[in-house]
Amino acid sequence: MNTNLSLRLLCFLAILLMHPLGGVAQVSVYPIGCSNLKASLESSLSGERNSYTLEVLKSEGRWMSLHKKHTDQLVSEFANLDKGIYRVKVVASDINSRSLLISDPIAIGGCPFGPGNTTAERVINLRPNPASSTLEIQILPTLQADDLPVTLEIIDGLGHTVETLKLSNANTNVSIAHLPVGIYFATIKNNTKLAGIEKLVVKR
Repeated sequence: MNTNLSLRLLCFLAILLMHPLGGVAQVSVYPIGCSNLKASLESSLSGERNSYTLEVLKSEGRWMSLHKKHTDQLVSEFANLDKGIYRVKVVASDINSRSLLISDPIAIGGCPFGPGNTTAERVINLRPNPASSTLEIQILPTLQADDLPVTLEIIDGLGHTVETLKLSNANTNVSIAHLPVGIYFATIKNNTKLAGIEKLVVKR
């Protein structure tokens, strides 16, 4: 490749890294209470006000769109979310460009007696956590013996279900040696209703 052209491409990439398109460098999400989510945008352009479109996505085997908001504020809150795993997609726009960012996944635990929630208490315990090869899954007394069997799903950071198990006992050991290092969410479903979520870290 021509040397001058290579230098121009490197300079262009450096500019993109220093000044992300649309002026948004990062989007972070936080749980607020038991059913709210806050999205915070970190702008790379001080003193300039852009237009943002925020979209809340929920993991339902794939990422499903739930809410969409148009705003010029750097902090937005979404309320009354059911128990589940969420992420926020942000499209930032100014007169010259558009950019798209997607947050890391976050688990919302749900409020007692809220829509689609049977309990806000923990229903499973994962140990060790972080785990490397074998994971012990303990079903806590929050779920009664009559609730068994339950379905355990392990979901990766992209919202893909990578493991599905039927649990009939209070204590079960499963191998996770095949899972890549990363952050996952373990969900427990009772009669297709989401009963609990726990964060799982695979580390080696």
